[in-house]
Amino acid sequence: FDRINTQTALNTFESKTETQKRKLAHLITQQLPKPRTLKPTTVVHNFSDTPISTIATQALAKGFNYSVTPNHIPIETIICQTEEAISHLPSEDAEIVRQDVARVLRNSKPPTPNISQSERKALKELQANPDLVILPADKGNATVILNTSSYIDKLSNLINTPDYKSIRLSDDASRSTELSSLKQALIQNSYRENHIDRSIHKLQYPAQSQPKESDPDHTKAFLPNIKGVTDKIDRILKPRGIKT
Repeated sequence: FDRINTQTALNTFESKTETQKRKLAHLITQQLPKPRTLKPTTVVHNFSDTPISTIATQALAKGFNYSVTPNHIPIETIICQTEEAISHLPSEDAEIVRQDVARVLRNSKPPTPNISQSERKALKELQANPDLVILPADKGNATVILNTSSYIDKLSNLINTPDYKSIRLSDDASRSTELSSLKQALIQNSYRENHIDRSIHKLQYPAQSQPKESDPDHTKAFLPNIKGVTDKIDRILKPRGIKT
């Protein structure tokens, strides 16, 4: 009797499980948006005189925001930036960081390629071609290929309009000084006439400005790559107060 009840319970469990799986699959197909599959020819427009291969078009169709994985780990760059970041640490702590970073670099491997070798080769050939300029379109997620000569002509026609005027660098510096003096005069005048006070004046500037290179508290070693070698090094540097 117990065996029959157990088998009945298992059959019921399997039946209910399959029903819930079918419901979940149906909800996923109905509610989640379907990924857009754009043809490479619709997002890559070649206006140059040079024919572009199909492989190069497929690579360019990925867009300018597509991050291509590197072929190798930039060990020299990581070591140099790490040394710069730990220069203010005591010698013992700095040596510990060096050993940890060296261990990570020895055991790390390059990330899995996200483009084929043929696509990588096609991109290098396009990059080495001085007669081509590849730019993002003004509207839409599209890529435009132009002749370098045509691109320079368009820029020349643009800056030769009355809207643009050539100025010397010294003139630009003097105007910046003049505007800065005028701004300070306006601020002091506003204080005297009680138009604004110092608490309101502070609100006119961003609360958090971009860190300066000379600020030791904002020394950045590198941008950590999630689940990559730089992410592991980031975990070594952060406990010692080094921002990455």
